[in-house]
Amino acid sequence: RSKKMNNSNVMIDIETTGTQHHSAIVSVAVAIFDLLTGKIFAEEYIRIRWKEDCKICGGKIDADTFEWWVKQSPEARAELITSDDQLPPDDALMRLFEFIRKHCDGGPVYVWAKSPSFDLSLIKDAAERCAISSEEIPWKFWNERDVRTIEALAAQFNFPLPYGKADVTHHALEDVRGQIRNVSAVIGAMHEAVEA
Repeated sequence: RSKKMNNSNVMIDIETTGTQHHSAIVSVAVAIFDLLTGKIFAEEYIRIRWKEDCKICGGKIDADTFEWWVKQSPEARAELITSDDQLPPDDALMRLFEFIRKHCDGGPVYVWAKSPSFDLSLIKDAAERCAISSEEIPWKFWNERDVRTIEALAAQFNFPLPYGKADVTHHALEDVRGQIRNVSAVIGAMHEAVEA
């Protein structure tokens, strides 16, 4: 059984069919982690029937993003292919929300993304399009945290990050793990500096 924590930290990453409002979500990854050490307590990877989203729920495909996907590795492109493990959009979102609630029931949930204005906004948008109540979303907007801010601080102080641009796979779960490594490296260094 995974450890349940107060002040839980959650990392989320999504892959999508666009960068605009109403873009369909292809996959979502989520992990519960320790902010100082980067230890992952639980993780989940969910593939979504994005074509069903486009046909039924108003999801959109962006031409530039489609071209971008075509240029990616075969492994990345495989995420777009329909398979039995894909969930309907509403089921996928509820699975995400239930996972977070299951592992973070001790206090406020702090949700990290790169950046929240993209990943978390599109998740909320998809929930609304799928007629899922905003009450089901297990975090408050004021507890959203931005990976880009942490990475920018690291760059400002020439602090080397363990997960660089060359490491990004565009597979949501791998990117979640990498983003956790970066955030915990910087927060851990800040903690050590304060404690010194």
